[in-house]
Amino acid sequence: MASMRKKGKGGHYYARFYDSSRSPKRKEVPLDTTRKKVARRRLVELEEQFEAGEFDPWTDPADRERLTVREAIGRFLDAKRETVRDSTVDTYEQQLIAWSKSCPPGLTIRTVGPGHLQPFIRTYRADDDEDEPPSNATQRKRYRHLQAFVNWLLDKGIIEQDLMRSVDKPEKQEKQPSFLSPPELEKLIGKIEGHTETVTNIHGEPSDVQWLKDIIQFAVCTGLRRGELVSLQWRDINLEEQFVTVRNRSDFTTKSGDERRVPLRSDALDVARRRTE
Repeated sequence: MASMRKKGKGGHYYARFYDSSRSPKRKEVPLDTTRKKVARRRLVELEEQFEAGEFDPWTDPADRERLTVREAIGRFLDAKRETVRDSTVDTYEQQLIAWSKSCPPGLTIRTVGPGHLQPFIRTYRADDDEDEPPSNATQRKRYRHLQAFVNWLLDKGIIEQDLMRSVDKPEKQEKQPSFLSPPELEKLIGKIEGHTETVTNIHGEPSDVQWLKDIIQFAVCTGLRRGELVSLQWRDINLEEQFVTVRNRSDFTTKSGDERRVPLRSDALDVARRRTE
């Protein structure tokens, strides 16, 4: 049986095996975690493998030759849970599990090559009905998360070579901003008005959706983002000089982090005036 020890305050756990007939008599195996519960589970796994003759800490100290892709991902996620937010771990898990599904079943991490990475980044679609390749943003996201995983594998000594060095990094493509043309805006407003003629409020009266039409009109004419629109306050609007100030607040920060002034023109100015009357 092995014992478990922790190195340093807040440090990682190690499994220590002892055999007086071996040299050295004691052999430590890193458990790659600072969480006691996770370390104890891995210790039990190693002990069971040791008892079954499937693992020898003196010749295969980290069980790396048999470590599957799924097992390696599990260890990586355990390590990340100690240092990053849960939402970030969820994103890692989503991307890496999707990658593992594109790999052959039972593939060991030591036999992974660029051929298992490049197709996933560039062409893999979970939905077989989709013919289009993943978007540029999705390709860059996959590359970024796989690189973090590979860096961790290198840091832990699980692999010796950077697998991503032979994988082409997707270049960021500049995306032209989309906007509603005047005919499209008119059609959208018309659809909203047509829908209100078919529904009533709790009093049996036609629903008032002028506020919705005003928001859409204001958004199209100013180009403000959704979060910027929601965080606006009346004091941000200067009708006399005809501009609106997009501000940072305690519960909202602009995408760039900078405050800015946006001119109020035509329909946006009409909406602001009507709403302040």
